[in-house]
Amino acid sequence: YHCRDDANKPNWNPNARLKSDGQCKAGEQYGVKIDETPFENVIIVVGDDILAQRTANSPSGHPAETLLLLKNGEHFEKDGKFLFKLKTPQEDVRHVFVYDDKTRVADDIGVEFTHVFDKTGNARIFFYKNAAGGDAGYDAQDTLLAGASIEIRQENVMTLNVAVSDKAKGTATKEYVEARMVESTHRIIVKDAEEDWRAISTFKLGAYSTFESTPANGQRPDPVDSELDCKNLFENVPNAHIVVVKEGTYGGGGECRTDIGRMYLALNNVAGTAVWAHEVGHAAGIFGHRGQSTNYLMEHPGLQKWLNKKFFEDEVYLFEHYRPK
Repeated sequence: YHCRDDANKPNWNPNARLKSDGQCKAGEQYGVKIDETPFENVIIVVGDDILAQRTANSPSGHPAETLLLLKNGEHFEKDGKFLFKLKTPQEDVRHVFVYDDKTRVADDIGVEFTHVFDKTGNARIFFYKNAAGGDAGYDAQDTLLAGASIEIRQENVMTLNVAVSDKAKGTATKEYVEARMVESTHRIIVKDAEEDWRAISTFKLGAYSTFESTPANGQRPDPVDSELDCKNLFENVPNAHIVVVKEGTYGGGGECRTDIGRMYLALNNVAGTAVWAHEVGHAAGIFGHRGQSTNYLMEHPGLQKWLNKKFFEDEVYLFEHYRPK
């Protein structure tokens, strides 16, 4: 067996690699006995044959998902209840689920299992074919079928203060805004497609307030039709991360000042759409638009803004670490 040049870890199986103590040097040879290797010391790099979904009545309170392919490195929320299933059923299959602290919480017969994540951290999932007459526990006669490393995270709560103009308050009631927070959370924490990624973060309404508006070009304009209107609105409606007006054309009816983490939203353009989450994404540090036309949250606004849900992997971490100031 030879040390891996890339990760400085030894090769022992085409589908997996051992953790290394750092003493392995590229090109060295040494022996490894597979049947003496506990699962706790194996990092799986096999993929594309495990399905996963959040189940109904998850203790985390988030909606159930469709059964979709599990990606290596996927994120899950603490207290979430998820089903894991081998995509290609076989006989004599066992599954193992183990946290990186070596806590093994599943080790049983079957091509599927359900688990509630009761702690945060990294974990690994294995499915292997048990050799005929073999006992529990992976050994040299067994066949590793699929596996993945995942991350369980505590939800990042984004508390957002919202101020609503007197012209918009008939629609944008406190209950309306709270509903937009729930809707926005579902857009980012629910996996909607195999290319989607969950962001383990939630929207929460902080302070809700209303203000007396002025005409365009005034101190607290509604409508917002120019850069000056937007500037005046942010300067004269303090302590609000989101300012809601009845009408606005500037920025397509929604605009975020990423330098100060504040945004305005116009009801004539964004009521009930993904733009709430989209603009908060800009505040979190996702600059520009991805130029997608296939239902991605941060694509350029347009007709698709009514449907946008999906994430790119690099956008997930920004939502998971964003704390509105």
